[in-house]
Parts: sequence; C-alpha cells; structure tokens
Amino acid sequence: MYTRPPIETAVPTEVLSVSFNNSASHFTLGLDTGYAVFVTETCSPRSIKNVQGPIGLVEMLDLTNYVALVARGTHSHFAQNKVVIWDDQNNKRGMHISLVQPIRGVLLGPLLGQRHVVIVLQDSIRLHTFNKKPEFVTQYETTHNPLGLCCMSDRLLALPGNTSGHVQLVDRAIKTVNIIPAHNSALRALQMSRDGELLATASDKGTLIRIWSTKTRTLHIFDVPHPNLNVAPASDQDGESSTSKDDKGKWGFLGKVPFMPRVFSDTYSFASAMFESREDLASSMSKPQQGVIGWIDDNTVVVVGAGRDSKWEKFVIRKPHETPDGKRDCVREGWKRCLGGTR
Repeated sequence: MYTRPPIETAVPTEVLSVSFNNSASHFTLGLDTGYAVFVTETCSPRSIKNVQGPIGLVEMLDLTNYVALVARGTHSHFAQNKVVIWDDQNNKRGMHISLVQPIRGVLLGPLLGQRHVVIVLQDSIRLHTFNKKPEFVTQYETTHNPLGLCCMSDRLLALPGNTSGHVQLVDRAIKTVNIIPAHNSALRALQMSRDGELLATASDKGTLIRIWSTKTRTLHIFDVPHPNLNVAPASDQDGESSTSKDDKGKWGFLGKVPFMPRVFSDTYSFASAMFESREDLASSMSKPQQGVIGWIDDNTVVVVGAGRDSKWEKFVIRKPHETPDGKRDCVREGWKRCLGGTR
C-alpha cells in the first residue's frame, strides 16, 4: 500500500539582531546560522555567511570588509566571550579579543582619528585598539548593563554610569569623565548625534526620550514624548512617525537628534506609516529588537525587523507637490523579506 510521506517544512532562518553601519548605507543581521550584510537602499545581500553556529551580534566597520562577530549560545563555532573581527571579503578571521565574561555589545569606529573596538560587558566597558594584535587601552566600570548600551562619536563615549539611570560621558581627548543624571530608573536606550553634540536617552520606565547637550550636560529644552516620536529606535507600537517643519516652533534643534535628517526641524507629527511586526521576535543576548531604523537620506527611511520573518521596509516622505492633498505624507514604497521572498 502506498503511503504519502509527510511533507517537511523548512525551518526559517532566525534573525537574532539587526544593526546599521555609521552611514546607514548597509545593515547587518546576526543569524542562527551565521551573519549577513545587506545594502540598505535595495535590501540586496552583499554577503551571507555560514560560520557554523548562531551569531548574536554583528557590527560593520564603516564601508570596510570588516565585521565584528559575537556568538550566541553554546552551539556556535565561536565563544560568547570572544569578539572576532572577520574579513568578509576574504572569508577569514582577522583578529579576536577574548574576555572572561559574556559580551553584551560591541562597537567599531574611530576615536580621535584611530579605529577602536569598544566591548560592552555586563558591568564594564573595555576599549581596545583595532589592529592585528589588539591592545587594551582602558576600562570603565558601569552599573548592570544587560542591554549592552554604549554609543560613541569621534571624541566621546557615552555609557551607563555606576548609578542606575545615570550616564557617563567620557571625553577621550582630554581624558575626563562627566556624569549626567539622566533618569530615575535604569536606562533603556542611548544614542548620540553624529557630530557628538547631542545625546538621546530613554529609561525602562516612563514614556520620555530626553535630549542632552554633551557640552553642558544639561537637558536640551524639553523631554520628547515617545511612543509617537522615534528618535532612534522604532516605537513599541507597530508604526513609525515623522515630524513637520512647516510650523515654525521652538524645537527646531531636533534636526540634530541622533539619526534624524534635516526634515526634523520641529516636533509636530505630520505623517505616519505602519510597519508589520511579529510575535516571534528574536531574543538576542542583549537587546530584543522589533524594528531598527536607518535613514538613507533626508526623505527615505528603512525599517528592518528581527525574528523568523525578518522584513525590510522602505518609507518615503513625499513633498506637498507630490501628494493629492498638497500635504506632506509618509508612504511605504516597498518591502522584502530579508532572507527570501518579495512583494
């Protein structure tokens, strides 16, 4: 008697983390099988690599071929307490930095004109040189930092303080550390503007994103209510919003807020667009991600989600003469599944 064999369903690749490079020209995905690098504008894969196990963190160094990899779980070819700098073009290990503790975050970028590797641990942050034999530079103690929070400009490092809700602002040029008492509860997010002049912070309680001057370490005019205004991350609501410069108000400095283009010269919302999210969000070693925002130019934003159905979605801010009602709006231009399938 003929019996039809059961149909086997392929298990989809899970995206464990999402990250944009400094210019948002590319984004990287940490996968349960390795990692991937995509061109942001088109969601075209530049490389997809199997490195024998799950990669929880991937960071791309500017426009180079180097990516920093940190493994997730015990079944990876790499250890969770090791940062591997991988040469993506030649498919080989460039260097590595081994530590005692599991790694919660990693940053690659220039400080004072020299490339560095910033490694975020549970209770400290370490700074290493970026070369064939990385050298330890210094270490900063922090409060408990399971989310791996840290950000940098070409001169400054911003990291959690020794007290919950506080931020340490490290000026590497003059070797000073200043404290910003940003929130009364633990930090949820940190992001610095590209020129290093403004710092955005959010806590794990409340609904405010606070904008600080890094020069004076004072609150810059006001608190931004955030589930409707996305300063750096996507909102917990399934959507993203844009603000208007048509009404001249007192908050025009928002054009300098992290990752916001020149269209953000006020905080009056003029358009919003929905992006889809899934309940199977990836639970990476550091930060669960629903959607990460990258600005391609002043009028184009891309949102990339994690999980088993990772999507790339592209939104365009249309000018008044491009819309039927003569008002600016935000529309979804298209979307793709990052790891196969389009619509």
